Amino acid sequence: LHLCDRRQRQMCIRDSYYRQGQGAMAYSLSFIPIEVIGEKKVDLSRPKELEAFLETALYEGEYGSTCAFSYTTTGNFTAVKYTLSPESAFILIQETVYDDSRRIVVSSKHYIPVELFEMHLAAGLGEQENS
Repeated sequence: LHLCDRRQRQMCIRDSYYRQGQGAMAYSLSFIPIEVIGEKKVDLSRPKELEAFLETALYEGEYGSTCAFSYTTTGNFTAVKYTLSPESAFILIQETVYDDSRRIVVSSKHYIPVELFEMHLAAGLGEQENS
């Protein structure tokens, strides 16, 4: 993991399951340098604060990101608590979020069963209409 190339050695690791009905439909594993947790004043004793940072505040801030999409068969193995799919075909999205000095703020791996995956891309400025 390229996060360890820097002086930052302590990480907060959070895993998340996304559910549909009674079953899990996706799994995410996020790595956050402990310095970021302190700077953003995220109280780890309050799980909803970490969830709000990872799922809302992170995307509303002044951050940049990169995403790499690939195919993997390890989704069910990685998400040990639930079987995400009866198949072993997953899209792996590796997402890295940076601050304005290119310091890594969060690095995440998102596993989505192929049968549930859709991709919609929009480019340009301003709000986009859904078509």
